[in-house]
Amino acid sequence: MKDVTIETSLFGVLKFPNSEGILKDFTLELDDKEIRTSLNIWEDFITSKNIAVVKNFLENIPNLYEKAINEIDNNKAKNDVIMDFIESALEEMDEEALLEIFDVDSVDEITTEIFVQILEPRQIWIAPTSSGDIDCTFDFSLPEEYSDQLLVLRFDSQLDLTDISHES
Repeated sequence: MKDVTIETSLFGVLKFPNSEGILKDFTLELDDKEIRTSLNIWEDFITSKNIAVVKNFLENIPNLYEKAINEIDNNKAKNDVIMDFIESALEEMDEEALLEIFDVDSVDEITTEIFVQILEPRQIWIAPTSSGDIDCTFDFSLPEEYSDQLLVLRFDSQLDLTDISHES
């Protein structure tokens, strides 16, 4: 397949050779916030078979972001993976960093609600899965200068959440 151009409402026109993927930083307006993230589309992946699914993911990034944030927010006190992510991220930082990131006077003021408000998608991946499907993955974290902990949410081509994992 020749070079590919994908026109999107959120990312504009994306041009790249088929044999290369995309790794590009963007500032997106999501949920009334400016969010800086990297978009990664797997190399050798944009084919006539996959292009419609990839474009559908790209057009639905705001919806997927909202689903992800709602999942995190609604399950921050129930889901073991989300709770472990929050605990690990907080434990790896010293008090000074915590006060700076969360803009509080005391570490005791950091609630899970405040924590979730600070999370941002550091990376958005569109890639093949081991089963031959395609998924869109959001890697959420605190600012990377403070934490390498990731809360990873995966969506299938029907835009349904399929997995949540904690990585670092």
